[in-house]
Amino acid sequence: MKIIANKDIDDDLLQRMIKIEHEVFGDQSEDIVTYRHVHDKRDGGLFCLVDDDGTPIGFADAIFLSDEQKKEYLNDGNFRILKNIGPKAGTDNNLYLFGFALKKEYRNTGIVKMFVRSFATWLGELGSQGVKMKYTFSEAWSLDGARFLQAMGMIPIDKSKISADGQGFYYSPDNLAEFTAKVLRK
Repeated sequence: MKIIANKDIDDDLLQRMIKIEHEVFGDQSEDIVTYRHVHDKRDGGLFCLVDDDGTPIGFADAIFLSDEQKKEYLNDGNFRILKNIGPKAGTDNNLYLFGFALKKEYRNTGIVKMFVRSFATWLGELGSQGVKMKYTFSEAWSLDGARFLQAMGMIPIDKSKISADGQGFYYSPDNLAEFTAKVLRK
């Protein structure tokens, strides 16, 4: 298995990743045609895990948002307004953890650790390039998603808006600094 990231993800692989999202999220998945629009620059954090035959089995995704996009999205939750503006060195960036999906048959196999390590390595590389995070957030769509975000050190933005099954917006008070350091030490 290996991870293919960012600009190495071609259009065919992107389309197969979209199919995974539909498999994993089913009815919760919106019209994902806009997904391509979100990644037109492919300089966010887009990671695809492929098996030994090159078949995609999951993906993780993070994008950079303007202050205006962040504010609007947190206000109404309409993901269609999101457009990756890419990381900017020397400025404060808003990082949105857009999605994580893994085919069911690969869950509880330790594969998530591979994703997490790739993501932490990417965050560390950004830091060494002078990219600083001002705000890091995500939205949990399930209890599993909420647990995953909490394992990364994220907490609810507003506890009163988190549903009983964990759905809602979460943020990282330290912009995932402790999480990244911990993962990279292992």
